[in-house]
Amino acid sequence: MDVLNEAIGILTTRGDQDAWIPAMLSVSDSFMTAHPIQAEAGAEEEPLWQCPVRLVTFIGVGRDPHTFGLIADLGHQSFQCAAFWCQPHAGGLSEAVQAACMVQYQKCLVASAARGKAWGAQARARLRLKRTSSVDSPGGPLPLPLLKGGIGGTGTAPRKRGVFSFLDAFRLKPSLLHMS
Repeated sequence: MDVLNEAIGILTTRGDQDAWIPAMLSVSDSFMTAHPIQAEAGAEEEPLWQCPVRLVTFIGVGRDPHTFGLIADLGHQSFQCAAFWCQPHAGGLSEAVQAACMVQYQKCLVASAARGKAWGAQARARLRLKRTSSVDSPGGPLPLPLLKGGIGGTGTAPRKRGVFSFLDAFRLKPSLLHMS
């Protein structure tokens, strides 16, 4: 926060405040855009500033409650800091940008889960294919697991696999914390 506050301070004290261009900030789930307020009616003017929400790495209200700043990661160790003077205060803008960042994060989670499900289905299909080919292969079927008293076993202890064996390892160990 100190880095952002210092950057906001430098940007807002540099130059003449009368030279600042009044702008309207719009925040969507994908972009933050600053449009000049004095734009002619019906004229399509380029934005003064635009930043994809996915690049925003840090946001904050400055020491002065009218100031808001953000740091965007442009990649290749390149960062951009933008500072805004807000009327009546920066709280509304901060909440809007925070909400946009949370929506962007949710989109990433949903996309990641969808990729994971697709990958999982492909992996299961490959596993079924491998099992089928190995059972039909000339070398014979897969060896059966060794179960106590079961088929293919000679009475050896059962083999636990996966999450249950992991949890059992913790369940069987005595606690290091003794409550009195």
